[in-house]
Amino acid sequence: MNLFGAREKGLNLAGLFAVWAILFLRVSIAHSGGAGFSGAEFLNIGAGSRAVGMGGAFSAIVDDPSACYWNPAGLTNIRGSALLVQHIEHFMDIKYEYAAYSMPIGERRALGFSISYMHMGSILQYDANDTPLGDFRAYDLAYGVSFGYGINENISLGLGAKNINQILGDVKTQGWAFDTGLLFKLRSVNASLAVGNFGSSLKYELESASLPTEMRLGLAYSSPTYPLILTTEYGYSRDGTTRAALGAEYDFLEGFSLRSGYDFRGVGLDNGDLSFGCGIKMWNQQFDYAYLPNVLWGDSHRVSATFNLSQKQ
Repeated sequence: MNLFGAREKGLNLAGLFAVWAILFLRVSIAHSGGAGFSGAEFLNIGAGSRAVGMGGAFSAIVDDPSACYWNPAGLTNIRGSALLVQHIEHFMDIKYEYAAYSMPIGERRALGFSISYMHMGSILQYDANDTPLGDFRAYDLAYGVSFGYGINENISLGLGAKNINQILGDVKTQGWAFDTGLLFKLRSVNASLAVGNFGSSLKYELESASLPTEMRLGLAYSSPTYPLILTTEYGYSRDGTTRAALGAEYDFLEGFSLRSGYDFRGVGLDNGDLSFGCGIKMWNQQFDYAYLPNVLWGDSHRVSATFNLSQKQ
C-alpha cells in the first residue's frame, strides 16, 4: 500500500486513526517546536528508566549499557558485562522496546550493542468495497554498535554507529546515524560532551528529512558526604530546538534509590516537566521505574532492568 499515492486501497476507521497517530508521532514533534523537520524522532526516546527519572540529565554520569544512547564514552564506567532492557507503552497500542549490552575488551576499553524498536499492532486494510486486503505494518527499528576508550582514569572518548529502518506500509526508508562522546571526571564532578544521531538525511517518498541530531553538554556532582547525585544537561538540536534538564538521585536503605528531574523541553515523547523514579538493587541486579507525565501523549510508566552478567563486579 502507498499512503502517498493512489487511493484505491483503504483502511477501516480505527486503522486510519492509528496510521494518523503514528504519522503524527513521527512528524509533528519537530514541527510543534517551531523549527525544521526531522525524521526518525523515535531515536529521541530516552533509554533506561534511571535516566528518564532524572529528567534525562544523564550524559555525565552514565554507568550502565544505556551509554550507547546517552554518551558512548560512559561505556568505560561499566564493570564487567551488563545487559539493560526496557519496555514502554504509548497510546494507540504503540510500544517501544530498547535493549543494550556492554562488555569490556581490555583495560579502559569497552564495546556496546544496542537495539531500539517502536512498533504497533497490525492493522487490517480494506478496499473500496470493504474487502480485506491483508495487514498494514508500521514500525521503526535501529540497531548499532558503540565503543568507549579511556585515555586515562579521568578522560574517556566514545563513538557509535547505528542503522535506521522505518516502515509505514509500502513506504520504507533506511539510513545511518553516528554518535560521539567525551567524559571528563575530576574528583566529585563529571563533565560531558556528546553528539547523538548525526549523519545524512533520510529519504522518504515525497521529501527528505534530517536526522534528529542533538549536542548535549552535561555536568554531574556526586556528594562526598551524602549518597546524593545532582546533574544538569543542556541540549541543542539540529532543527533549532533546545533542551535543558535537571536531575537528582538519593540512595538510602541499602540499595534503594529515589529520583526526580525536570525537563524544560516543550516537545517530544519525553517532554512533561517533572519526572519521578525509583530503583532497587538486589543480587547485584538493578531494577528501575520512572513516571513521566506528558501533556501531549499522556502519562508514561517505564520499567527497565540492568543485569550484571560478570561474576566479579
